[in-house]
Amino acid sequence: MSTIAMNSCEKHVWETIGTVPRKAHSEGSKHYRAGFNDAKMRGINISVARRKKCKNCDKKITTVEITHDQLKSIFNILDEHGIKLSDATNSKLSKIERSVRKYLIRVCKGYEKTHHLKKVTYKEVWEHVYPNVPWGQIRTNDVVAWIVKISEHDLPKGRPPLNSIVVRKDTGMPGEKWESWKEYWEEKNYLIPFNTMEEAQAACWDYCWK
Repeated sequence: MSTIAMNSCEKHVWETIGTVPRKAHSEGSKHYRAGFNDAKMRGINISVARRKKCKNCDKKITTVEITHDQLKSIFNILDEHGIKLSDATNSKLSKIERSVRKYLIRVCKGYEKTHHLKKVTYKEVWEHVYPNVPWGQIRTNDVVAWIVKISEHDLPKGRPPLNSIVVRKDTGMPGEKWESWKEYWEEKNYLIPFNTMEEAQAACWDYCWK
């Protein structure tokens, strides 16, 4: 993830306003396409590009995500050149992500009253974090970023993907199809022992969460 210096306000508070996955970049703007292709020429496969805006000052930035293995490779190269970095491999969850993860586990166990039994809508996740901030469709991008990060935290430890229980209110299923999910996880070299979204959800309900 890129690091941006603060300038127009004391502390930036970023919200996602647009997301472009690698498989869709060829249909996106020239700006995104050029960025993806330039990175690929340098041996870096960008998984997702996100456009973000500061809630305080309207400053905009573009961040990108790469695989855990590629990040470790970059760290190794820097280490060879005598540049020491702490292990900031994006594996640690933020305060919001930890709160959402605990909430999703409670949903799995049936402890939370939600629109769909043992599932939770994107809006319900948002209102758990920001009960006093109005919901809007654009907020879905933030919720998706939280829940994907949570599953990226859990999957390497052999836990099922909690983002599978975050669903649309009308369908009771996640917005993305299972095939897209499986492709995304495989690109990140995560082992997914499930063949359908329903299997992933059942694994979340059956898992002994602590």
